[in-house]
Formats: sequence, C-alpha cells, structure tokens
Amino acid sequence: MEVKGSESVTQRVQSMGWNPRQGKAYFYTSYRDIHGRVRTKYIGTGANAEAVASGINKSRQDRKQQYTDRLKARQQFDELNKLIKPIEQEATSVTRAAMLLAGFRAYPGGRWRRRRKMQEVRQQTPELKTLGVWSR
Repeated sequence: MEVKGSESVTQRVQSMGWNPRQGKAYFYTSYRDIHGRVRTKYIGTGANAEAVASGINKSRQDRKQQYTDRLKARQQFDELNKLIKPIEQEATSVTRAAMLLAGFRAYPGGRWRRRRKMQEVRQQTPELKTLGVWSR
C-alpha cells in the first residue's frame, strides 16, 4: 500500500493531467481562477492532447532549468560577496576615520555633517594640519 502524498509534487502534477476512463486517456490541465481556486480544463485526447502535454512538460523543464541557473548565479554572487566583504569593511572604516578626523559627525541614516565648532576639533587634532586636511 502506498501512502498518499509519498511521491514528489512534480510527479503528482505530471501524472495528474492524463485521466484514464474506459480505456481512453483524457488530458486535463489545471489553472487558478480569479479567486485563487484550482480549476481543471479539458484539453482532449489523441495527438492534440499529447502535443499540449509535451508543451507543458517542456515549459516545466525550462522553468526548472531557469531556477537552477538562478541558483548557480546566486551561489557565485555569494562567493564573490564573501571575497569583497572584508575590503568593503576596511574601506568603510577608513572613510569613517577620515570623516571623523576632518571634523564631521555621523547622523542616523548614514548622513555626515560638519561640526559647528571646528576650532575645537582643530585644536584637539593638530596632526591634521600636517596631513593637509584643513584647506582654510
């Protein structure tokens, strides 16, 4: 005895289209109506039904291939992102340090604004004059 639902979903969907009755195979296809309910539509028997069934199987295989291609591309992207992530973090920390030393402060949301009391910052960090940070 086989348990209902033990086969994979793709096997259930593929075997669902052909409905054998009185020694003949009738082909049905399913779709969703405007309310989201699954409905079946009679296609027919014979060569026309087989052509439609093969077209449906071809489109299903194409979608599966597109899915695997997207999955591979995503994995490649993740691998590249792992390589770039340390460089991005280092660049972010260097930029943050330069902005803080130049007298800016960070606001929530990533916005940088110049401090109002620049004289105090200049007096606290005299080494910035040697770096050429102060243009005025």
